Amino acid sequence: MHRLLVIDDNRAIHHDFRKILCPTSAAVADLSAAESALFGDDLPTETKAEYEMDSAYQGQEALAMVSKSIMANRPYSLAFVDVRMPPGWDGIETITRLWQADPNLQCVICTAYSDYSWEEMVGKLGRNDRLLILKKPFDNVEVSQLVVALTEKWSLGRQARSQMRNLETLVSERTAQLEKSVALTQATLDSTADGILVISQQGLMGGYNKKFLAIWNLQPSLIESKHYQAMLNAVLWQIKDPEGFNKKFRELNETPEAASYDLIEFVDGRIFERYSQPQRVGDQIAGRVWSFRDITERKKAERKILEQASLIDLAQDAIVVRDLGHWITFWNKGAERLFGWTAEEIKGRQVTELLYRDAAAFETAQKELIEKGSWSGEIRQLTKAGHEVVVSSRWTLVRDGEDHPSAVLAINTDITEKKKLEAQFLRSQRMESIGTLAGGVAHDLNNILAPIMMSAPLLRQGFKPRETEILINSIETSAQRGADIVKQLLAFARGMEGERVVVSLRHMTDEMAKIVRETFPKNITVQAKASRDLWTIIGDPTHIHQVLLNLCRGQGGMACGSSSLAGKHLASRSTV
Repeated sequence: MHRLLVIDDNRAIHHDFRKILCPTSAAVADLSAAESALFGDDLPTETKAEYEMDSAYQGQEALAMVSKSIMANRPYSLAFVDVRMPPGWDGIETITRLWQADPNLQCVICTAYSDYSWEEMVGKLGRNDRLLILKKPFDNVEVSQLVVALTEKWSLGRQARSQMRNLETLVSERTAQLEKSVALTQATLDSTADGILVISQQGLMGGYNKKFLAIWNLQPSLIESKHYQAMLNAVLWQIKDPEGFNKKFRELNETPEAASYDLIEFVDGRIFERYSQPQRVGDQIAGRVWSFRDITERKKAERKILEQASLIDLAQDAIVVRDLGHWITFWNKGAERLFGWTAEEIKGRQVTELLYRDAAAFETAQKELIEKGSWSGEIRQLTKAGHEVVVSSRWTLVRDGEDHPSAVLAINTDITEKKKLEAQFLRSQRMESIGTLAGGVAHDLNNILAPIMMSAPLLRQGFKPRETEILINSIETSAQRGADIVKQLLAFARGMEGERVVVSLRHMTDEMAKIVRETFPKNITVQAKASRDLWTIIGDPTHIHQVLLNLCRGQGGMACGSSSLAGKHLASRSTV
């Protein structure tokens, strides 16, 4: 419901407005009946607008009522103001004061006299769309239409102002969000380790962060809304290659779609990676983003690593680093010399593929490495030419900063020639041992041949079957024993691998004691002591003879006394 205010010193005017705008229901019914009788038909009932009307008889009173309505949030839509209201304010003064209290109030000046011309009214009130003139005496229909139009206009204006306030609030909130987002984006840029600069398609510098200013010792005033050439002119003196630095900017300015990466070296020793990417807004290129990353310390570390690697290349040992998947990550010059592959050739290769024919030996060593963190031992490896080499290898499990295994360092020393020399030395030792054994073997053979030689003449004389059988058995036993001695002597001399058989250590020590007693000078006493419960073993009798003989090759009683220890040593092992 719209609120109307009538301001006039004539009370009859108030009555007239109320009768026109706020008729009683009876009056409305009488009016409808009169219209029906006049036109002869029942006319459709029209919904009448409802208004709440208040009256003021002086300008001061009206101002108080308007102010109160504003405070109560029940403002008036329309005020009818009489021009002449003695004493006090006239209509023009009253409207001026009312608009100060409520600028949106629609006003109608009611006048029967020409106290003011329209030009004078406009001069005092200003030209606006909130003011109309109604001449007295006024027509009821004119008043009704005027009220309908002006109140509807006031409602639309109020809705528009409400929507405008909502829009302003929304714009304000959105602006605050954007400002917050921009501030957050800028804070994020400022917190990054890289220096960042954004250049528009027109070459103007816009976005940047504090790191960029710090890298180039620049002031924001030299960046904001300036052409990038101004920045270049200010920083080129800091670059070792200013022409190349400037050229890259020009090239990318001509190719907006291109991306770029290069290194920038400063005259003060700093090194930066320079990246450049086109800045896109949707499908359109809006500019270019440049970023500068400080890699000075990384380059220093790389140079130090290269220096260390050059020192490692001077090492005679073959040094190989592999990751936990056995992929080779480092291969020094010593490895190239030993195995034949260059560092370039082993890229993307595994050590198990290149170096190890015996997978079981590798897996055994690898298991111990994982369990203990290191492994060392002799292992056979292959060269590029397919030759087998024997190396003394030391493996170390390398761990990262969090103590997690990350790689394996292997240091390999070529001992192939050493192993050959050892084999030659062992062979010469065997030959020397044969010389030592010769005297004992000759005496033993004489003892073996004696029964044979004595039995042969007796057999010619003829004996009973039982006696003949005894002589034949003696001959066969002696012959077999001689054959065994010859077989062992040949195997010992040639270094042959004998068959693994069940061997009685007690019996072998007794045999060796018998041989050395016949071999050693008579002033040396030989004693062999073996436990009755000494275990039998699986081994090569020739090799065991070698061990026992070596124990007896000392000087005097010390060497002979060692023979009793041999049995205990060999008895502690299940296989020889």
